Amino acid sequence: MASTSPRRRRVVHPKPTTDKSRPAPKWKEFENDVAALYKAMGYKVRPNQKIAGQQIDLIAERYVEGIGHRTVVIECKFRSKGSVSNQDVYDFIHFYQSTKNLNDFSAAIIVTNTSFSPEAYQAATQAPGLFLKTLQEVEDSVFDATADLVGYVQDYETQPIFTSYIHLSGFGRTPPMSKDAAILDVDLALTQWLTNGTGGFVTLLGDFGAGKTTLLNRLRYTFSKMRLPGHSPLIPLYLELKTLMYYEDLDEFLKDTISSTVSLNVQISAFWRLLSTGRLLLLLDGFDDVATYIDTKGRAAYIQMLQPLLVSQSPVVMTCRPSYFVSAAEYNNILSEGQHRQVSLVGTLPSRELGSLLYDKYVDARSARRLPRNTSTSIILRPLQDKQIAQYLGSHEQDFQSTAASGWLEIKDRLGSIYDLRDLMTRPILLSMITDTIILGRLDLRIKNSGAGHPSCMKSTPHCSSTATGKKARADSS
Repeated sequence: MASTSPRRRRVVHPKPTTDKSRPAPKWKEFENDVAALYKAMGYKVRPNQKIAGQQIDLIAERYVEGIGHRTVVIECKFRSKGSVSNQDVYDFIHFYQSTKNLNDFSAAIIVTNTSFSPEAYQAATQAPGLFLKTLQEVEDSVFDATADLVGYVQDYETQPIFTSYIHLSGFGRTPPMSKDAAILDVDLALTQWLTNGTGGFVTLLGDFGAGKTTLLNRLRYTFSKMRLPGHSPLIPLYLELKTLMYYEDLDEFLKDTISSTVSLNVQISAFWRLLSTGRLLLLLDGFDDVATYIDTKGRAAYIQMLQPLLVSQSPVVMTCRPSYFVSAAEYNNILSEGQHRQVSLVGTLPSRELGSLLYDKYVDARSARRLPRNTSTSIILRPLQDKQIAQYLGSHEQDFQSTAASGWLEIKDRLGSIYDLRDLMTRPILLSMITDTIILGRLDLRIKNSGAGHPSCMKSTPHCSSTATGKKARADSS
């Protein structure tokens, strides 16, 4: 069998803009950040230019189709505290207006890391072509996914899952918690962690049908809706990992996958910039789908390929089956060699949740080198409890009454009496399939004496039809 592990991994990062031996002043770092953002938008940026005897922070040039050559003069205003005043704006207006025609400036922009005073905004209205922008506003213009977020929110709210969503319970923790514990509502716990802005990496563990993807989509909906009015700085990005095996370059994977999620011509440098400043929420779905038949070395290669995402300043939630890695130590050892930072994917898998059999088979409980516990954690999803099953079935009461002539409580009792279905109901995706089957009239629970998995409960089978008809005929004749 041919190996499915990657042959070579080349990860491209934004190059450092300062000398590592001597940290640059914060104002200089700010100028470098602004320059990097405009480069990401396709501008050629020249720093520290002397114009009319005055030093200007940045000159940005770009050819725009249908408009022509544009030259923008940019002043960077770094503030340790407080806002940019109207006097700062008036000083720049004087320079801009006196040099605009001679240097063919198309526009002028003042960028700050804090804010502008109301008087500063008022002063800017006196100079057409002058714009005041915060650093966050510049970042937003680089990666403007507003239309896609609006579309996703509107589409999600039309889906049945919007009203029938089940809040799952689990066991584990989110950063910066130090101890694993029962989690009544995993969705709420993750939302609170992400809203607090602490960053970190959470692995969401669950078997097939446990609701991992559904939960990621709910987080995507929640933070898309929060992002639109500006209630959250995070831009949610949902990325499926199943195609990762076809790429040797992380940047190429990101460009293709992001472009299939949002309608943006993504500049990869803009992505890395936002990631490094904690502005993205990465929702990585299905690490166990990357490649199934691979060994420890192959899994290590894919984790190392993803590592720049997992140790960034932006929060990351990744889903995986708990049995994909043979042991907790396996993953930790992957990143222990030649890495400046480590992350613990599996973390502390709770043995009492997996059951002693699965724990002994899949988890090596020996001590393993891990990232500090407050940065990388794991949560294992629990099967649905009786109350959650009741909540879901209850949300389909009208459908059950119209198609099965039974209420949800009667449906629940009938399902619980069938051994095979009683277990399947504890998995969200399978409970949804069972419910759809009943609503579509393919599963008739009014036949009380149906055995576990017996075809007599399926309307579509000849056995069901003949048996039901025979019983009815005998009843009529008697």
